[in-house]
Amino acid sequence: MRGRRHGTAPALAALTLLLAGCGGGDADDPSDTAGSPYPAPAPSSIPTPDPTPTPDRTPRARLLDVVALPAAGGTVETTLTPVVLPADATAYVARFDDPERGRLRTAIDDVTVPRGLELQAGVVSIGCDEPADVLLNGGGGLAWSAQAVPPKATVQCLVPVTFVALAAVPF
Repeated sequence: MRGRRHGTAPALAALTLLLAGCGGGDADDPSDTAGSPYPAPAPSSIPTPDPTPTPDRTPRARLLDVVALPAAGGTVETTLTPVVLPADATAYVARFDDPERGRLRTAIDDVTVPRGLELQAGVVSIGCDEPADVLLNGGGGLAWSAQAVPPKATVQCLVPVTFVALAAVPF
């Protein structure tokens, strides 16, 4: 029996060395194929979606100001008029009665238009009450329009007031 015990010790040592050379990595790792007769599985070719959405960088139309011009005349307009150049502003302001032209021109000159947008103007209401809001519609190759949301209260006035919306819209 002693001979067998001594004979098994070298065999166990050889077996331990042989097994130590196989794999050598984590048994749970499927990509560890060292010593395996089978090839590693191919990585997935299906792209994974980016969990963070890309922000929309398209400029959006913004109402910048509504200028109230008492007794200025004019008519409610269905589309906005570009007032990008000084000549555009001069031509637009000329359609109103003289005393209020300066106030409107100052408002046009003083407004700050965000980058990527252009200034457009339009008469949205004529009456005594300032509109509760102005809705901007258009874009995508269509002309821009502005529609006044009527106020809830009605105020009596001596002269009608022309309300001109100044909006920054994508061009």
